[in-house]
Amino acid sequence: MNARKWGESHMFVRSYLLVGLCVFGLGSTALAARDLDDQEQEEAVLFLVGNTEFFLYHEFGHALISELDIPVLGREEDTVDNLAAVVMIPDEPDPISEDKMMAAIDNWFLTDAMATSDDESLPFWDEHGLDQQRGYQLACLYYGSDPEALTDLADSLDLPPERRESCQDDYAQALQSWSKVLEPHILADGQRFSHSIKVIYEPPPDELKDAADLLKITGSLESIAKDVATSFKLPHNLTLVARACGEPNAYWDPEKREVVMCYELTEFFVDLITQDILSR
Repeated sequence: MNARKWGESHMFVRSYLLVGLCVFGLGSTALAARDLDDQEQEEAVLFLVGNTEFFLYHEFGHALISELDIPVLGREEDTVDNLAAVVMIPDEPDPISEDKMMAAIDNWFLTDAMATSDDESLPFWDEHGLDQQRGYQLACLYYGSDPEALTDLADSLDLPPERRESCQDDYAQALQSWSKVLEPHILADGQRFSHSIKVIYEPPPDELKDAADLLKITGSLESIAKDVATSFKLPHNLTLVARACGEPNAYWDPEKREVVMCYELTEFFVDLITQDILSR
């Protein structure tokens, strides 16, 4: 079983995503100033879901490394970025999966542009790559998965020919490496899983209630928790918690064995894409 097959159950049907539109306007201060039309709202919800999935697969990558004693050569943050990418990249044409993948890429460039406009200093010391670097690497992996179909993506980023060729190698290496280390831990067809992942939504403060409602209605947490729990021979029960953290963040806590999705991160995604749409 390869890493891409693991992520099959995370796909959302179009009608399910559109349920989120009923409450979308609640979570964003930018939307209070100007309504989005139906198409723009759909784009915003896909952006939220795509980035929620990317961040959670990233954090569950940390969880799998910790829980399954998976060796890591190189920076762990880069390694789990690669895992999130190969899981989310669709095996075959699928408009919603493709839109969510592009949303995950766009997030890094939009975040970088926002930081640049705010004159923030670049965190060269951080364990994560710089936002723009992560965006280019994610786009590179996506392009490398299907160069013929994704030429426009490479063109839009002005990737030179030699980089395009290496993107194919990067993708093949990421897929092969993760597939190999995960293989011993994959549940066989029909094999019952002995440990579960419980999803908990902690009560949000009033100022984050709308973001919390939006996160819950997308069903992203339940979908990914089920995906991971039914795919791997987990040695312990895990928890996926949505809570207020005081900052936009998502993280794996190895002591508590929990992945945390912060309501502030949901609000950040909503505001980021709304501001981008309204600025066009």
